[in-house]
Amino acid sequence: MDRVRWDRIAAIFDDVVIAPAAARMHTLDRLCEGDQRIRGEVEALLAADALGEKFERDAGRARDHLAVDWLETSGDPRLVGERIGPWRVLHELGRGGMGIVWLAERADGQYEQRAALKVIKRGMDSDSVVARFLRERQILARLIHPNIAHLLDGGIAADGRPYFAMEYVDGLPLLRYCAQRKSHFDERIRLFLEICNAVQIAHAQLIVHRDIKPSNVLVTRAGETKLLDFGIAGLIDDSAAGLTIDARHRPLTPAYAAPEQLRGDPVTTATDIHALGGVLYELLAGKRASALDDTASPESALAAMMSTTLVPPSKLVNDDAPVARRRLRGDLDTIVLKALHRDPQRRYTTVEGFADDVRRSVSGQPIHARREHTGYRAAKFVGRHRVGVAGATPRSARIAGSHPVSGWIVQSCRSDPHYRRERDR
Repeated sequence: MDRVRWDRIAAIFDDVVIAPAAARMHTLDRLCEGDQRIRGEVEALLAADALGEKFERDAGRARDHLAVDWLETSGDPRLVGERIGPWRVLHELGRGGMGIVWLAERADGQYEQRAALKVIKRGMDSDSVVARFLRERQILARLIHPNIAHLLDGGIAADGRPYFAMEYVDGLPLLRYCAQRKSHFDERIRLFLEICNAVQIAHAQLIVHRDIKPSNVLVTRAGETKLLDFGIAGLIDDSAAGLTIDARHRPLTPAYAAPEQLRGDPVTTATDIHALGGVLYELLAGKRASALDDTASPESALAAMMSTTLVPPSKLVNDDAPVARRRLRGDLDTIVLKALHRDPQRRYTTVEGFADDVRRSVSGQPIHARREHTGYRAAKFVGRHRVGVAGATPRSARIAGSHPVSGWIVQSCRSDPHYRRERDR
């Protein structure tokens, strides 16, 4: 099949797959313009994309073959130096479930640019895998944000395999970056909030990442985060109350996966919030929230998760931890444990709410995850107004209440406009 024909099929698939279910046939009719051969190719991709069980079988067999193949070869050396679309392949950057990512440079003379070029691996180009690959390309095309590696180009290689080119990020994985720089508490929080911004944008575009983990975040030399790998992301179906399409597919990383993912249940934005909780836990405590390794099966990972109690990050830190225990004890422990709750309904409802509580904790304000009571809010008020508390006169303190200082605190809290706004939320 020639490149022009494949590009047209891919473009039609991209438009039809994101159309509302009721409008899909009309969209297909309009875009195919009576070409029954094109329509047949697109319908085959749509059927493969929707057939989750077939993909699971295909992917399972493919993984077995690839495990052996990838041990025997360091890649596809025939591609090095070759041209794919306007790009010339330089060397391999990494491997994923469906393909290999290459460093490439612009070779058409238009301008100088480097890209991360993703190509389906030979032998993986079944209809179901091609459909998912095109879905990933469509997802990336919708995501425009400074903290998300963006799509540059897409097309079909001379041998018929689809490809797409992404922004090449010259940076380090999140945890390695923090370790090399010996990042302090404030910098770790800043990086985490940038990641939250990127995920919130994806959710606003009805996209759930489903594999957020430290290795999928790169940090540039300028200290800017870039969220990568939307290869297993799911589009949220508006008509399905927030459930993701293709919920039966379970490519995941066990140590960061939510219980509903491990069970094979439909995933929602709460699944990404759970993963973000795992990232924050490791950023602050220097250890994973789960002792699982990345090779555990979903079944064994779920059994291990449900048979243990999640330990607050402050209880795991030692003298070598990146953040002191006193910074974690209390609000940050509460925030992390809420994000990692095994019941999706008990987690934060949005990434924005999660990030807001982190910001509030850092600035000494009461967090929404804590039960609202005067004692807690009074303690937060004291933390923000230490000078005022220290300067309270014995006379004014005694007038305020039976206990000199505590009475003054309660009276001051109740008269503080900021406190009243928080109390009345």
